[in-house]
Amino acid sequence: MAAQPVNVWRVVLTVPTAAIPALESAFEAAFDDDLLALSNFEATQPPVFDWRFEALLATPPSEDQLTALAEAGGVPRAAIEAGPLQKADWVAQSHGLNPPVRAGRFYVRGSHVTDPVPGGSWALLIDGTTAFGTGQHESTRGCLTALDRILRSHKARRLMDLGCGTGILALAMARALRRPVLATDIDPEAVRVTDENRRRNRLTREIHAVTAPNLRHRAIAARKPFDLVTANILALPLRKLAHGLARHVAPGGYVVLSGILAGQAAGVTAAYRQAGFRLVARLAQGDWRTLVVRR
Repeated sequence: MAAQPVNVWRVVLTVPTAAIPALESAFEAAFDDDLLALSNFEATQPPVFDWRFEALLATPPSEDQLTALAEAGGVPRAAIEAGPLQKADWVAQSHGLNPPVRAGRFYVRGSHVTDPVPGGSWALLIDGTTAFGTGQHESTRGCLTALDRILRSHKARRLMDLGCGTGILALAMARALRRPVLATDIDPEAVRVTDENRRRNRLTREIHAVTAPNLRHRAIAARKPFDLVTANILALPLRKLAHGLARHVAPGGYVVLSGILAGQAAGVTAAYRQAGFRLVARLAQGDWRTLVVRR
């Protein structure tokens, strides 16, 4: 049997706590849009408190990039594990293993969960796949919780999920509001998965998914200004998008920002304040922060 094509690479290293800020910045600087996911957690017991970083990349890392990470983390280059992660392996890490997630009124489950949906819930069916977003990650749960709170008082009409991954946030908005949602991603595979999920959740009429490398895409321009935008990406691209989003969000409109580590929240908040937004909510889920800003 032929091997599965490789389209995800994994980088792992363990560093002292003091190196965390420098290493987070180094990951963003080295990989930028190729950084699919970044997580860190305690790897040792006190009093050492070393932290293990794991990153998923869309392209193979170069030796220069790995050397830069080693220098930022204060570890030898040989201490970094880097290699391909087969698509099938990535899917297997989560498919059929994820418990259902409750986030406000949203209830996210995989196809392996057969228990009845809790009453009064907005149910979403999402399986582990080749795109990010099953509801398990703290950043996704933060976004869903923020959406639930916003939708209690704000009935948005023009909706966009920027960097949609599996389309989970687009699905959430469509399920709650029964309004059209534009779902965009720079990765065609994410758009394919979103299309599959909108069919599985019977939301084909509500969701339109497109591959869009930037905010200048014609599908975005045709639907602006938006009343509600979700963007669960990473801190660096979120900061870069601040002024562009200000031109695409209606006065009084909300933007839900996530994929932000605790130490990065102040920088993202400052960027959106400079672009004319005000911070109206800040949610914590583990080491991750979700920011809600309003224009």
